Amino acid sequence: MPGGGGHSARRINRLLDGLPGAERYLEIGLELGYTFENVRAPIRWGVDPYPRFNVRRLPPGAHVAVTTSDEFFKSIAPCESFDVVFLDGLHTFRQTYRDLVSAFRVCPRGVILIDDVVPSDEVSAMPNHEESLHARSRLGLESNRYVWHGDVFRAILCVEAHHPELSFRTIVGMDNPQALVWRNDPGAVVTSVGEAVLDTMEADSFSDVFGRGIPDSFFPRAESEAIEEWMSARP
Repeated sequence: MPGGGGHSARRINRLLDGLPGAERYLEIGLELGYTFENVRAPIRWGVDPYPRFNVRRLPPGAHVAVTTSDEFFKSIAPCESFDVVFLDGLHTFRQTYRDLVSAFRVCPRGVILIDDVVPSDEVSAMPNHEESLHARSRLGLESNRYVWHGDVFRAILCVEAHHPELSFRTIVGMDNPQALVWRNDPGAVVTSVGEAVLDTMEADSFSDVFGRGIPDSFFPRAESEAIEEWMSARP
């Protein structure tokens, strides 16, 4: 589902304001470009294989790579880095996790915001978008017929279980749940845990994780509290 120009841009701008000297922003997954347009960063990069706006008419400082995130991270120059990264691409666990690891290679001192980390229900948590929409229609869930979060939540499970070099907070309450993720030590190297470990992450169902609400292991916080905790913990 699209991140929207409202709450996502508001949170990203607060992160940029909280990081001294921050001026470079990267967004994975643009769709209509609402969030990208409303982020106040002098240098903005966006990545989307199928952006739904005119990428030939961009303001100064804005760049859009019409490609997949995998190809972008493979091709980006080693000298490029970003202060804040927003992951709002394909909402599947493995792609989001791969984007997260790749993003930390180009985000040496900043913070990463991940979209859609808490599904609204079991159908919303299905990893295949089309199957989720068909299931919602079949079950008569018409009031939220287009809601889809995917299984991004498993990326948070993986960070909590296998990445002690990272900290995170899950923004809950008003607007869409998103997660802030940052390094505990600027020099820490973030590497993928590998396919065998990722396989184990897929064993946890929506009801296993959220059957009693958002678990404490997700560190759920209100927006201001999550951002303040990141600012306080930042090396």
